Amino acid sequence: MLAVTCVLAIAQGGRVIMGGDSALTDDDMNQSSMAETKVFHKGEFLIGGSGSARGGQLMRFRFAPPKRPRGMDADEYMATLWIDELRKTFKVGGHTFFETEGGEESSSTNGLIGYRGSIWVMYGADFQIERLRDPYAAIGSGSAIALGSLYSTKDQGLAKKRVETALRAACEFNASCRPPFTILTLEPKTKARP
Repeated sequence: MLAVTCVLAIAQGGRVIMGGDSALTDDDMNQSSMAETKVFHKGEFLIGGSGSARGGQLMRFRFAPPKRPRGMDADEYMATLWIDELRKTFKVGGHTFFETEGGEESSSTNGLIGYRGSIWVMYGADFQIERLRDPYAAIGSGSAIALGSLYSTKDQGLAKKRVETALRAACEFNASCRPPFTILTLEPKTKARP
């Protein structure tokens, strides 16, 4: 089963607000509502997954994010230690495969990660992870609709309301999204290192 979906996040004022829908859709477009949420707290991270539901389960229940060494900047940490540990978790959980063309290790799960007031996007096709300049991001089949909504409300201040509106728009116009929604906030850490 695929969790074809919409997961989105907004970074605002040192916080990350992330929301996700509940659709669990198979290849024949049959749909169920997931009891597990696609968005969850994991230590000092806020994580959301799209694509295969198995990847979300591994991120939630097996993945143990490594400690960030003192002096290592957040981008280097996420692109090396963090993503390498996630790749190992996926491999042990049987959630990686090799592309026939190019032989690159891949996963069918994409992720949004909130950390220290910023948003990173992880593309399972090659485990690329990038911090975004934009203060919002979306993944999943409803992401284009959600991004349009987030763009059109960028001058409005209420991030949680914007997340909910974008999820509603995705569910209105994409058959692979459905309520109920989970919306969580990652608060800024006091005395945090960027």
